[in-house]
Amino acid sequence: MGVPSPSGFDYDERENGDVVVRRHGQPVTVLHGDQASGFLDDLALGADAQELMAAITGYDRREDDEARRKEERSKTPGRPAKRVFPKKGMGFSKENSRTWRPR
Repeated sequence: MGVPSPSGFDYDERENGDVVVRRHGQPVTVLHGDQASGFLDDLALGADAQELMAAITGYDRREDDEARRKEERSKTPGRPAKRVFPKKGMGFSKENSRTWRPR
């Protein structure tokens, strides 16, 4: 099972040179100074914008973790084994315990 490619990111460049990275229209982070210029340079060189913004904001790791958890859940058996309790008169019972209190 492959990890889905990131999507839903966009960015705006401000007049002062800062870059606002958004995901599904919500601001996620603001890049200032060297980070902003490096981001724009990478885009100019042809880097994948969605992958780059996911890496900057940390969503690439989050999506990897979600995909890994989903894969692990699909591998686990659906139903746990049946619990076996001791037969009556053996071990713990209400009748032979002085400390037993109903909850």
